[in-house]
Parts: sequence; structure tokens; C-alpha cells
Amino acid sequence: MPRANQQVGSGQNMGGGTSVHGAASHSPISNAVGAQGNVCSGNPSSAPVISDFASDPEMHGLVETFASELPARGRAMSKALSSADVGAIRWLAHQLKGACAGYGFAQIGEVAERVESTLLNENIDAEAALEAVRSTVTELVQLCERSRAS
Repeated sequence: MPRANQQVGSGQNMGGGTSVHGAASHSPISNAVGAQGNVCSGNPSSAPVISDFASDPEMHGLVETFASELPARGRAMSKALSSADVGAIRWLAHQLKGACAGYGFAQIGEVAERVESTLLNENIDAEAALEAVRSTVTELVQLCERSRAS
């Protein structure tokens, strides 16, 4: 569990080999790929999240590959939340924020940006940051689970 006096944006390693500012010594995504089932609680909407590029034949293959990887990214995010790894959550949110727009998943990117912005707040300790992003991370994981290329 993070210590209450750790500052989220300070660049300190928050565990799991990932600093808050993204210097990863391993991939949180690869650590969660083997996770089973939807790791979120609650009853998420069953409506798929479809790429804005669904009708673009030139993008189809790329978007299909990206969309197929989003559930694993969501499981990695959930695993990081469960293990209180603020650095991994921030790194994963940053990666999703950047990549999702390029593949037509703006909604997922916007939620990832909310997570990252909260965790970049220099005036909040790690424990408070985890509580602040818990529901948003859950929303992000659910969106990743529902993503489809078309």
C-alpha cells in the first residue's frame, strides 16, 4: 500500500517497478494478460464502444488489432488498482490517452486523460489519489472491455 506521505507527481517509484512519470521496468499490460474475466464489479453497459474508424477500410486491420488489445490493457489497469500501484495506473492511463485518439476511441482516451490528470496532481498523496481515481479507473476498464473495431 502506498505511504500516505508519498506525493503522486513526485517521480518516486510507487511500486511494481514503474515510476509515477512512466519509467517502467516491466509492462503492467503483460502482467495482466492472463487475468480471467471482467475484473470490474457492477453491471456495465453492454453497448460496444466502436471505433470512429469502423468504416475506414484502410484503418480496419490496425483498429482491429488495437481493439483486441484493449481488454488486456483494462485488466492491467484493474490489477494496478488492486495492488495500489499508482505509477502503473498513471502510465497505463497515459498510454491509453495517447493511443486511443489515433485509433478512433476518443471516449476511452478522454476517460484515461481524467485518470492521468488526477494522478499528476502534485498536491495529493498516493492514498488519496487511489481513492480519487477508483471509480474512473473502473469506468475505463469497462470501456476497454466493450471496445470493438466495428
